[in-house]
Amino acid sequence: MGRIVIIFLTLILTGPGPLRAGIITVAQDGSGDVTTVQEGIDMAASGDTVLVEQGTYYENLHIEVKPLTLASNYIFSNNPADRENTIIDGNHQGSVIVAKNINGFFSVEGLTIQNGKGVYPNGGGIYLENCENTYLLNSLVHENFAKNGGGIKINNSDVYFAGNTICYNHAYKYGGGIFAWNSGFVEFSSENRCSIYMNYAAAGCDIHKKESVEFSTLFADTLIVNNPSEYYIISTDSYGNGLDDIEINYQNHKLEKIDADVYVSPQGDNANSGLSPDSPFRNIWYAMLRVQNDSINPNTVYLDSGTYAPSTNEEMFPVHPKQNIRIIGNSTQNTLLDAEQTAGMIWAGVGTENKFLHLEDLELTNGVRDDGGITIKGLDSAFIKNLYIHDLQGLISGGLRIANTDTSYIENIEISGVTGMKAMQVNNNEENTQCVSKISNFKIQNNGPSEQETGGGGIKMIGKGPAINSMDVTMVNGLITENTNNITLWNNIGSALSIYAYVSLKLVNATLADNLANDGGALAIKTTYGPANVQVYNSIFYDNGPEQISVDGESSTLKLYHCDVENGMEGIDIVGDHTVTMDEGCIDIDPIFTTYENTDYFLQSNSSCINTGTMDINDFDWPATDLLGNPRFHGNVDMGPYENHLVPTGRNMFE
Repeated sequence: MGRIVIIFLTLILTGPGPLRAGIITVAQDGSGDVTTVQEGIDMAASGDTVLVEQGTYYENLHIEVKPLTLASNYIFSNNPADRENTIIDGNHQGSVIVAKNINGFFSVEGLTIQNGKGVYPNGGGIYLENCENTYLLNSLVHENFAKNGGGIKINNSDVYFAGNTICYNHAYKYGGGIFAWNSGFVEFSSENRCSIYMNYAAAGCDIHKKESVEFSTLFADTLIVNNPSEYYIISTDSYGNGLDDIEINYQNHKLEKIDADVYVSPQGDNANSGLSPDSPFRNIWYAMLRVQNDSINPNTVYLDSGTYAPSTNEEMFPVHPKQNIRIIGNSTQNTLLDAEQTAGMIWAGVGTENKFLHLEDLELTNGVRDDGGITIKGLDSAFIKNLYIHDLQGLISGGLRIANTDTSYIENIEISGVTGMKAMQVNNNEENTQCVSKISNFKIQNNGPSEQETGGGGIKMIGKGPAINSMDVTMVNGLITENTNNITLWNNIGSALSIYAYVSLKLVNATLADNLANDGGALAIKTTYGPANVQVYNSIFYDNGPEQISVDGESSTLKLYHCDVENGMEGIDIVGDHTVTMDEGCIDIDPIFTTYENTDYFLQSNSSCINTGTMDINDFDWPATDLLGNPRFHGNVDMGPYENHLVPTGRNMFE
């Protein structure tokens, strides 16, 4: 498909065009030909106009193959009241309008399109697929939601925009206002300009153009901010790399950016300045639209204590952090982000800038959909500290997923009650690159399958290669317990910790206990597509099933130093040619767990795991404390994440 040829444009914009062969009138009071819009569409012949009288029509419209005009009386009156009072409301049941495979003239004119919830699940207001000659004219598209294209999704279609207002739509991935992808051409009228503002998404809040779609100059009356960055308007290739190929020409902007720290409270008001705790904004999403991002002098969004949720302060989820921004709550005990099962929790990434993200002191719960928790993709660095993530569901990723991010630092994180996919993932799927992740003081507990009884488990790691350390991970002071994975499609899908191709892992002072999978209860190394190198120090593998560890696939290395492994080498299932060793410091004995300060899996004072670890670890920076905050001691440290400070062992190792 090529550029749209604008024929009879004046007639199209101001009155009945040459293709309006017949008119089917829709009126709710029975005075027209039919009472529902879909009936009018079904009755219409190619080239007809379906003319909708004023009223609110709760419908999800489907138009396929048939070229027609769908319009209000605005096409005759030019009266905004006809547009504002002729409403197609999707009632959150699907896309408001789905149009597919239309080769002739197709037009939507003078309508209000609202409350759509994207089908497939894309294009909340309007979804266009394989439509060659489409005109969206003088309409209001607002308050719609979808995975991609909250307001409008354009797939392989040629579309002409004129006189529309596209605002307050939300996508939990790409293109809050408009998402155009695949191929096709999109043109914006320079005379009857559109206004596109206050939309919200992870990438391209207002507009996201992807792959080989062509745009004319983006002529607009009003955009959201002056000099919009790629957070608002972005073009990317099929791999998510930014393209500088959208020319913007606009006359006004809605909001002023704030180059300062901003404050948010559920009791705040978006009419406030947002510049102090005494004058906070009400919403995180609004703060993100306002705050200026700067990689050199980053600003912080401070969240006051309270609950941020759709039902309490009209919060929108997922939260879409602007790049190069810190989001810091009050604490994990009193700053709660509750998605109330409307979407995932946080989705960040995509773009071309030098970029980082910092999240700290937050509790997150009740996320759902593909990415139920936090998803971070394609950043230069991510800093995650003091997060409690619990009771959510993710069909693709669970509590926390960090992908294709050069460096990530994760400290003091707890993930529990995640169903569906793994509670946590770190991965790199880009060839000839390296991602480094350092994870300390973590609890991954009680995560399992979804209600459909699939998936589950603790942590997953995977790289792309060709280097064996494509995904380079260091983990220390970890508790991975009582996780369940029931996938049977592939072998070696461990419940606690799953290692795939091109991963180099150093695991120090962890306890992996009471995990259950079909294979590799605690640790599964599955290297079908490439090798892995795993070194484990001072860790406990106990009461996992059906075995403690399994190794399968391409030749890989697993070395255990000063670990307690139930059944020793007999507790490791090895399939194929691998190097698996246990040093002389390894033992096979009941670790004797107990409870201390409401903490399970603490070592009882007579445990053989006390003082039997090793401090001889190359290229490793020891943390000053254990998982409970107690100091590590001089000499041989304890196994597992907890140092039993009640057993006298000598002076502090950091003295």
